[in-house]
Amino acid sequence: MDGYTTLCGYVFSHWRALRKPPVHTALLRQINAIGLEALGTICVLGAICGVLVITQITALAGGDNETGIRLLIWTLVRELAPLLTALIMISRSSAAMATELALMRLHEEFLALERIGIRPEEYLLLPRVAAMALSLLATTLCFQTVAILSGLAVSSFQSVNFDQELGHVLELTRPTELLVSAGKSLCFGLTIGVVSCYHGACARPDPAAIPLAGTSAVANSLFLVFMIDILFAGAALLTH
Repeated sequence: MDGYTTLCGYVFSHWRALRKPPVHTALLRQINAIGLEALGTICVLGAICGVLVITQITALAGGDNETGIRLLIWTLVRELAPLLTALIMISRSSAAMATELALMRLHEEFLALERIGIRPEEYLLLPRVAAMALSLLATTLCFQTVAILSGLAVSSFQSVNFDQELGHVLELTRPTELLVSAGKSLCFGLTIGVVSCYHGACARPDPAAIPLAGTSAVANSLFLVFMIDILFAGAALLTH
């Protein structure tokens, strides 16, 4: 845990290094690999989740029921979208990121960067952590949008007016719900990025340690994401 805290502190204290052209280029490359290439999967799963959740809530509570709409907003916007998107990112990118860095450690690429005066933490780790946090925030927004639109579109076949229902959803969605969702997404993304980079960068220069780094990154990312979600839920209970 100390290693996670140290790397997280480094990210927060050196984020301005992302403005440097080489680091900025690495950031964009990671955003493309982590976020843009995952959009297809995010949209498909968002559509499926939206159809399942919205049709069930509409069937149980009714399309024009304010309680049902608030339950929909809480379920999709605040809870399911950030968590499911984080799980997708863990399954898709966490092990890959840790394995890639472990291979770089094995091939002494970290040492090569140090010899030419480039800090490996700045060029290899910082862009990956930042890209994971930003990508998870953006893909969560995509998940929410696709889930709500697809769910309402299917519900319109059950005598529910699409435009009216969408208007109710937008009207009842409070800024705090969006802020909580964004806060969760950023925390999830930062955690996944830090854990994955830590296990990859600290892997032993041994071929046998490469799969171990990926496994540890996935397992610890899952554990910490669920712990953070529990903390957010506890905070929500205390504030109500």
